[in-house]
Amino acid sequence: MFVESGLLGVCPRCSVEGDKEVKLLRRCPFCGEYFCEEHVEPRLAMSFQAYQRYQLEYKDIAEEIRKHWRSKGGHPCTAFTHHFWREYEERKQALVTARAEPRAHPVRVKPAPPYEEEGTALLPVFEPLERAETELAVEVPVAYTRGESRKAGLSQSSLKKLARAVLAIVVLVLLLAYVPPLLHSDQDGDDLPFIQELQLGTDPSRGDTDGDGLPDGYEIKIRTSPRRDWRAEATTVEGFDADALRSALSKLYRGRVAWLARTLAGSNHVETVWNVLEWVDENIEYDYGKAGSLSARVFSPDETVQVRRGVCVDYALLTASLLLEAGVKEVYVLEIEVRSLKGL
Repeated sequence: MFVESGLLGVCPRCSVEGDKEVKLLRRCPFCGEYFCEEHVEPRLAMSFQAYQRYQLEYKDIAEEIRKHWRSKGGHPCTAFTHHFWREYEERKQALVTARAEPRAHPVRVKPAPPYEEEGTALLPVFEPLERAETELAVEVPVAYTRGESRKAGLSQSSLKKLARAVLAIVVLVLLLAYVPPLLHSDQDGDDLPFIQELQLGTDPSRGDTDGDGLPDGYEIKIRTSPRRDWRAEATTVEGFDADALRSALSKLYRGRVAWLARTLAGSNHVETVWNVLEWVDENIEYDYGKAGSLSARVFSPDETVQVRRGVCVDYALLTASLLLEAGVKEVYVLEIEVRSLKGL
């Protein structure tokens, strides 16, 4: 039964609330259901969780969504909800398209259709898009450079910053890949890693930094200085110290004259000592020129054997080395201080 362009019946929304009164009903233009005057207006159908998410994701229409949620009238309409979001996406896409255009132009968005009564229902009225007075024009400003549209992208300064950041990352990766192995490598073969050579101040590219014939790593093992050539400093009483003696009588030097010591070894220590002393006396000549020079350096034991000459310290170091290699375990190197006899 129709009364006043409507339908008499029980409103579904009122029925949910316990109101079974017969009322004048009108039809929703979206879902087609009939509701009373209070509930005929459609609103968004959403749960509380969806409402909270929409408030965060769609801040441009957050107020409109809030009105739908807080509205006490109307009815949640699924068809209207689909229409609402479809219209929103169309407006959003229109704005994006407008920004991509090379020139500014109005973006026309059709507003939601009004309602008018037709018979017993409220039906939407769709007006033609050609009517500019019912359309919403949005001007999108576009920057121009020398008459041409400016292309979207990164600025020159941003590109430079990005390039520097990428370069820094590449350098960091290379450093992490190559520096640790380099620091622990032994490039000069002296048994000292690169990082330790930096700490000691020795030359990472030279196995013997001081040039005394003893590798840097070996000098660290016998507790002598790899940066000090003991041969140049042992020419004076002050220079011939324990460090110089450890270097001169090291196993590395003695090993170079071991072949000679084996030929001089006797059946006992006494015979060995006499054999060594006789060989040194017969084969090594005293170097008077070196004795008078202030810049001459001390010879290592093997150097003395090679040149077959030397001074007192050269004699002493060679003799001690031969005795040690021949099996004499205790050898003493004495320092003799010569004083002037004038005035005595």
